[in-house]
Amino acid sequence: MSRSAQIVVEIDHSNDAAYIRFTDKSVASTVEVNQCINIDLDEHRMVVGIEVLELAAELPFQMLIEHYHVPSDQVELLRRLRPSVSGSIHTDLPSYSHADLSPTAAAPSK
Repeated sequence: MSRSAQIVVEIDHSNDAAYIRFTDKSVASTVEVNQCINIDLDEHRMVVGIEVLELAAELPFQMLIEHYHVPSDQVELLRRLRPSVSGSIHTDLPSYSHADLSPTAAAPSK
């Protein structure tokens, strides 16, 4: 039985930050992409999540594809957040919000 892809986005508007979670696995290491983006990896260097320290920061989409293992079904879900988290969210959300980007979740309205 195959498990459907899911990405969970936790947004903290009061701190202008977000966490994009790909899996519930433990974080073994963190790669600092720049001052606004950190990539959390498991023991096999698969992406566990992306810490976004500024919502307007551009997501390192191509870097994720070329240098880290992200399953293709999750890449397709991540495309919904391009180019940045701030460009993909409602401005009227509460100061802390949680969005499920699984295929069964409703697409974010703009």
